[in-house]
Amino acid sequence: MALVLGWPVAPAGAWSAPATPRIGLWIEAEGKLRTLDARERLAAALDHAEALGATDLFVQVYRDGRAWFPTEAADDGPWQRARQQGFDPLEMALARAHARGARVHAWVNLLRVVRPAGGRLLDTLGKDTILRGTGGVDPEAGWAPDTPGAWLDPASPEVGARLGAMLSDLLGAYPALDGVHFDYVRYPIPLREGRGARAEPSAAFGTTAASLARFRRDSEHGDPPANSAPDHRAAFESWRRDRLTDLLRGLGRVLESTRPGVLLSAAVMPEPDAAAGRAGQDWPRWTREGILDLAVPMTYATEVVAFEQTARACVASRGKARVLLGIGAWRLGGDAGAIAARVRRAIHLGADGAVLFSHDNLAARRDLFRRIGDLLEAEGIVRRPAPPRAPAMP
Repeated sequence: MALVLGWPVAPAGAWSAPATPRIGLWIEAEGKLRTLDARERLAAALDHAEALGATDLFVQVYRDGRAWFPTEAADDGPWQRARQQGFDPLEMALARAHARGARVHAWVNLLRVVRPAGGRLLDTLGKDTILRGTGGVDPEAGWAPDTPGAWLDPASPEVGARLGAMLSDLLGAYPALDGVHFDYVRYPIPLREGRGARAEPSAAFGTTAASLARFRRDSEHGDPPANSAPDHRAAFESWRRDRLTDLLRGLGRVLESTRPGVLLSAAVMPEPDAAAGRAGQDWPRWTREGILDLAVPMTYATEVVAFEQTARACVASRGKARVLLGIGAWRLGGDAGAIAARVRRAIHLGADGAVLFSHDNLAARRDLFRRIGDLLEAEGIVRRPAPPRAPAMP
């Protein structure tokens, strides 16, 4: 048998896909192409999704404090500029996707904001909603968040209220939306920078004064964790995880009250047992409790064994949710066969489907989406509508 990235290609008829696997595509608002800023660029992305046979489009509509939809809770300048050009990006995506039975999820980068783009939002919320060590607020010498920017405090009631208002605006403006997809729904991971840095970040990294005060009020411990014993620190980390879960649960209630039945999904870390400890992201709890409808673990490993290990662990942590495995397609060298094989393997391992990251990173490869779609269709994983036949000559 031929081999693709170490996986055997089964002979025809040896395996059949589930009846309704979902194939998703993340479509960035910005990045290399700035897809949502021009009608023709968005039209090209939607053509690519159709050629792929994508059933689910994760369209980025909020990033760094900017919104591609009408809202007073964030900077909706990108949406206003698109309207001045005569189109609404999300309306356009919904119309095209729904015409062929696909779903659209509004992709929201939830807790990370970058200046100067998100300056208005950060200034409105105030410095005490920004986690220490991020965004230049009380920086920890030698330590920085794993992804640069200002990270908002999930424990802050002001942050929850602001995000809830923004999501209400989103669903109020687009009642046909199928889902809302959260990214950066976690705490930042401290990374060590340069020489001379401390062996460990101080306990204040990733906290705010207001959260420490709430922790003291809510717990039996009197001192902040910076001066505490290990069990005290563990209690604080547990408290922080609970606050992130509370935020997610509260935003889920906002979505459900505004648009009953809308799907809530999240891009989550690919190590379910470690995510809670590393980033406060206890997503197996979220799936067990039914807070998430879809979990999309970012299983981007290129090495076969590493991918399979994380994929199996993620599928086993599905709880009440469906699991679509995120595929790091851009790491597979533009090889349609390799990408299709990884999607096929994800489904074979028990996932409900896969999501490719990302449109921007694959669009430069000529006909790549069509070639992946051809392979997935041959496997019975996608079912694309037949192209319209040319009219008969008179």
